Amino acid sequence: MSGEASEDLSGLSLTELLDQLEPIVVPAPVSWWPQAPGWSYLGIFLLFVILFLAWRYLKKRRANRYRRDALSELALLEKSLDDAASADLVAGVAALVRRTAMARYGREQVAACFGDRWLAFLDAKCRQPGFSQGAASVLASAPYDGRASREEAIAAIAAARVWIRSHHA
Repeated sequence: MSGEASEDLSGLSLTELLDQLEPIVVPAPVSWWPQAPGWSYLGIFLLFVILFLAWRYLKKRRANRYRRDALSELALLEKSLDDAASADLVAGVAALVRRTAMARYGREQVAACFGDRWLAFLDAKCRQPGFSQGAASVLASAPYDGRASREEAIAAIAAARVWIRSHHA
């Protein structure tokens, strides 16, 4: 030893010897906050991306509210298929489709359309055209002549559902 006086530890118990030891130095805990600034920039960028996507989703959802409302009203009309007269039901479906079209395309484009021109308008704006020919053509005439069969009413409901879900935005 280098000139230091050594202590005589021979008479000490094990517990007393352990008390003589220096405490263990514990390192500081690792921070959860990233040390490099790039992670902060990435976090801020991802936050803006999430906020932008949420804004777009809400904007699209708000813009398509008229579709959801029209589909729920169409479901109510479909439930009344057994109770209401078929002609009245088809007239209600035709009015619903017209209101839905006005909500999307405006009164200027929709209000002037009737008869074959109305069916052509519906075909032009739908991804699955089929209004000009077939049972869905009853949507143009039933509100005015008051005649429609149950099969035509079912076809009108099905065609209206397709048009409301898939017309061009």
